[in-house]
Amino acid sequence: MTSQTTSNLRIGIGFGAFLATCCTGWALFASLVQGSADIRLRHGSVIALETLLAAYWAGGLLCGLVVGLLLPLARSHVGAVIGGALAMLPLYGAMYVSQYGFEVPEPGMSLGLVLASMIVGGGAAHVLFKQHEAERSGTAGEA
Repeated sequence: MTSQTTSNLRIGIGFGAFLATCCTGWALFASLVQGSADIRLRHGSVIALETLLAAYWAGGLLCGLVVGLLLPLARSHVGAVIGGALAMLPLYGAMYVSQYGFEVPEPGMSLGLVLASMIVGGGAAHVLFKQHEAERSGTAGEA
């Protein structure tokens, strides 16, 4: 493995850990608000806090791994958006598994997971790419 690949993986895993930490904070907040370590989900089922946190960390770290591996795509705008969209799939997949188990999602749910990944991951990558591009060209405060 090259030093650049190792550096990319470190960046990606750090990003994934950041996402997992954010999700963990949200889950802990929900647990405090509900006054229970078991979190009641929208559709009425209940999930143990530990299970939810494990799913968030697994998804976050997988997301980070994908970010690290696809970081070379971020040299182009389109590549960054595609990489961002692909990177979010593991996190949204983990969120799905934490709520519904390993059952196969309905087509509408699958489409929703993919669209959410495209909007959030692709959108975030677009914004970050534009910011980085502005910084490189010296127009960071003008955008």
